[in-house]
Amino acid sequence: MEGETLTYKLWRWSVTAAAVWWFLGLNLFIYQIVTFFLFMGMLYMSNRASAGLYFPPSTGYILCIAVFYFLSIFLHVFFVGAEASRVIAALYNLSFWIMGFMLIMVLSNAFSSFCVAPFMKTFTRLAWMMGVAAAAMLWLWRTGHREVIFETPLYFLTRFLGDTQLVESSLLVRPLLMDWFASANRPRFNMFSPYPTASGAITVIVLAMILTRAAMERQIKSVWLWILVVLNLIGLVMTLSRMSLLAFVFGGMAVFLLQKKNMSLWILLIFGAFAAALPLLQQILEYMLSLREGSNDIRMQIYVYSLQQLQGPEWILGYGVKPRDDAFMFPLGSHSTYISSLFKCGLMGLTALIGFQVSLLWRWYKLKPWAALSRRDFLLWRACGWVFIGIGLWLFTEDIDAPQLLAFLYFSVVGVFEGFRRRLLQ
Repeated sequence: MEGETLTYKLWRWSVTAAAVWWFLGLNLFIYQIVTFFLFMGMLYMSNRASAGLYFPPSTGYILCIAVFYFLSIFLHVFFVGAEASRVIAALYNLSFWIMGFMLIMVLSNAFSSFCVAPFMKTFTRLAWMMGVAAAAMLWLWRTGHREVIFETPLYFLTRFLGDTQLVESSLLVRPLLMDWFASANRPRFNMFSPYPTASGAITVIVLAMILTRAAMERQIKSVWLWILVVLNLIGLVMTLSRMSLLAFVFGGMAVFLLQKKNMSLWILLIFGAFAAALPLLQQILEYMLSLREGSNDIRMQIYVYSLQQLQGPEWILGYGVKPRDDAFMFPLGSHSTYISSLFKCGLMGLTALIGFQVSLLWRWYKLKPWAALSRRDFLLWRACGWVFIGIGLWLFTEDIDAPQLLAFLYFSVVGVFEGFRRRLLQ
């Protein structure tokens, strides 16, 4: 029990200190380091207590992705060769999947009912930091500032870690920048992340969790809660991340439907309303796509061109290392976790990733009858589903193995769910 308490306490403080890591430039590797120490602590406590470890189903899929990815990198470097900077970048991306495996193991094994309250409270602290920062950046923009950017103390590492945009972005603090959106330069908010779209996904997780915590504590009518929600919604909109907005709305709607007892009737009603509103929805979709047509075109070009590079055996194990091409700003295989997995790990890696997503959502949904026996359990079940569906959608246009805090939070929610599921089924 003491080990479990310490595990969640260390996790909580590592997330609460997100602003410190960001300002110091430690974002680049701190979450992998924290996860490693948590994992080693789990092994030590398990050996000391002579107790076995629980291996959740999710860990098998994540481990397969990591193994296929490492094998692909090794084979590509050994037989083809690659620039040192691209190999370092590939190994760095690989570290996220290893971190995911370790986090799920740690938090699922350490889970018990007393962990839920401090776990949820952590997101409230994050929400206040992000909400206040979003309001401050909005005010700065309104007073004439077009950009807030400064180098972290570790920015000098960019000279040694190669010409990698992710490294440079991770060692800069850029809470406010300007970007082209809806035919004009607009203020764009970024917090705790290398780029704003990841900040948007973090906000999706944070909003789902603070609303759930308020429902658990029966504080859903609290004025402070809705001030916090509005501040974070402002931040979410200011990220200019359309997929993050879609993930938040669609994830919430999907969970609303799937939690219903008469789910079939609700789906039928929604389908009817959807069919009736199809012309309007088509116009809305076209409008959303037109807001950043250049971004859409670049993404599609990267997707198509990346898949065209796969030849013969590379369809099985992938390309391993993501090379750069002069025609694009980003490495090939970027801007979609699913396309990226196919490019880096081949069909084997993509199959493992899809298996992870399908297995997670299916086991989440099948847990509903057990979760429904307790109000707090049901609320936690609903929050996990919101995150899984929302982020699963977000993965279509972004990479999970690049934004540090987002990956840490996402895999943490998966780990908590696995421990929560294990407790309910016991």
